[in-house]
Amino acid sequence: MATITGSEVLAQALRSQGVDTMFYLMGGPMLETEAACIKLGIRAIDHLPVAAGRERPRLAVRRAGAR
Repeated sequence: MATITGSEVLAQALRSQGVDTMFYLMGGPMLETEAACIKLGIRAIDHLPVAAGRERPRLAVRRAGAR
C-alpha cells in the first residue's frame, strides 16, 4: 500500500476544486505543502506580494507547525 502525506492530500483537494494559485506564509511547515502543490501544477506565491498589494489572493494558506 502506498503512503500519502497530509500535504499531498491537501494539494490534491485544492487541485480537484480548481485552485490554480495558492498564496501562503513561507515557513518550515509549508515547505512540503508548497512542493506538493507545485508538483500538481498549482502556482505557489509567498505572501510578500500580497502584503505589498501587487496580488489579490483567492486562496491563502497558513499552517502551524506540530510540536
